[in-house]
Amino acid sequence: MKSLLSVAALAATFISTVAGHGFLVGPGVIGAGERGTVRNYDAINIDIDSLRSPTPGNSTFCRNAPPGPVVPITLTNGEPFTVTLAMSTGAAHIGPCSIEIIDPASPAPGTGAVIVNLWQAQGCAVPPINQHSTGDDKAIASSACPGDIPAGLVTNDMCLSTWTFTVENADKITCTRCILRWYWEGWHLGIANAEHYENCVDVEVTVGGGSGAGTPATLPASTGSTAAPAPASTETPVPAPSSTVPAPTSAAESVPTATAEAVPARLVRRARRAATGLRLK
Repeated sequence: MKSLLSVAALAATFISTVAGHGFLVGPGVIGAGERGTVRNYDAINIDIDSLRSPTPGNSTFCRNAPPGPVVPITLTNGEPFTVTLAMSTGAAHIGPCSIEIIDPASPAPGTGAVIVNLWQAQGCAVPPINQHSTGDDKAIASSACPGDIPAGLVTNDMCLSTWTFTVENADKITCTRCILRWYWEGWHLGIANAEHYENCVDVEVTVGGGSGAGTPATLPASTGSTAAPAPASTETPVPAPSSTVPAPTSAAESVPTATAEAVPARLVRRARRAATGLRLK
């Protein structure tokens, strides 16, 4: 009987491994010893497929899971933000993934602010986002990621990975108490037959003051010089000396003419007589 139970348990584990693919554990870095904050995380050891299996498109918003714990987060345009994912060891499916912040007042897919949109073939389930991807459906987590197994997991087929991205559209968030919704499409069966995965976390959002994706500032036209302009002087300007030197004046102009007194006529006559030897009376 014990053997039959062991076989049944092993079969159930194998079925879950085949069906399981991945889910959002919660915002931030969540280690192996921590419980996730995603809605319905407690199902990890009783009904793991309700967390990680494909859903019928958008018809089951947030997997119809009831609200969970409220996690405070800060989102700033242009700044990094990290979430933790749990992926099956063999879930190397290509396909895009995204995260949006939705107002609970109008809870519907596509109505929120998409803070990251990895809309390309190489999505969440492959490196570098899924750091432990093996592509082997038979790989066991205790060998592939012994230190990164989600807390409470009993199937031994999933590994924790962290996804850090640059936030955008935070300025478009219209709520404070919000729903963080992770959405992933698996294209391994073709785009027309894409598998849909999603999980939700209840969050309280603080929007930071990032630069966003607005119009960049216009810089002034370059003048060809990077030197800073010289500061304006506060001193009274001194006039420059004149370069024109005045021509020197003539001696006659520079020396004033003496005013000679008139010589009496009798002295003149006396001098003449002395010169001729005549005695003057």
